[in-house]
Amino acid sequence: MGMTAGTVATIGTGATAAGAASSAAGAYYGAKSTRRNAQISALASDENARLAEWEAKDALRRGERVEDSSRQKFGQLKGTQRAALASSGFEIAEGSALNILDDTDYASELEALNIRENTGREVNASQNQARQYRNQARFQRAGAAGVSPGGALTQSLITGAGQVASGWYAYNQRTGR
Repeated sequence: MGMTAGTVATIGTGATAAGAASSAAGAYYGAKSTRRNAQISALASDENARLAEWEAKDALRRGERVEDSSRQKFGQLKGTQRAALASSGFEIAEGSALNILDDTDYASELEALNIRENTGREVNASQNQARQYRNQARFQRAGAAGVSPGGALTQSLITGAGQVASGWYAYNQRTGR
């Protein structure tokens, strides 16, 4: 005994409905996963921003230490120059001796300015990176907020219901019902 056309149509409609339900579940959990991944990415971006801020503070501290060390080095050099000039009989408050000491002061300031400038660049680069990470986290959170598992489920169910209804309607048209 074979199946009637009505039985086949009913089975086909049931299979279409089951497929629609499965598709709806997949859409729901897929959207839920997408949203969660965006939230996790935002947390990672927040942590990267904190690390970049820490790098900026660390660069500033290192720069200050290097500048202090440079000033000490030039201070020691100037002390050595004064002692050498004075022991050689030069008057260190005038003439060539004063020029040598002034040149040392100039070189000391120039190096300190270069160190400060390079430190500033490194600090700014780290702060810019931190801002970029914070902005990235904001976009990721906004993207997560825009994903609606319930909306994906509803849309999939509506599409599936339309497919089931279309199949049922086509069967009824063929059978004259």
